[in-house]
Amino acid sequence: MKIANDLINNPPEEKIEFVAQTPLGRRLLSLRKKAVAGGMSLLTEEEVLDEVSNRRSGGTLPCRTENEGSDV
Repeated sequence: MKIANDLINNPPEEKIEFVAQTPLGRRLLSLRKKAVAGGMSLLTEEEVLDEVSNRRSGGTLPCRTENEGSDV
């Protein structure tokens, strides 16, 4: 596990550049970088797990506008 070894062997002050290995990974990394550069704050691990749990349990989803999602 190169990434885990790098995290252990490098002091926290040093930034480790992640390199995506697949086209999807590169696309997602690009979107993440754009979001961070635009001022979006990222969720913590706990916040992500809470969000996933909430969605899987049928919790509330973001509201849709009146015109959104209906072709009728």
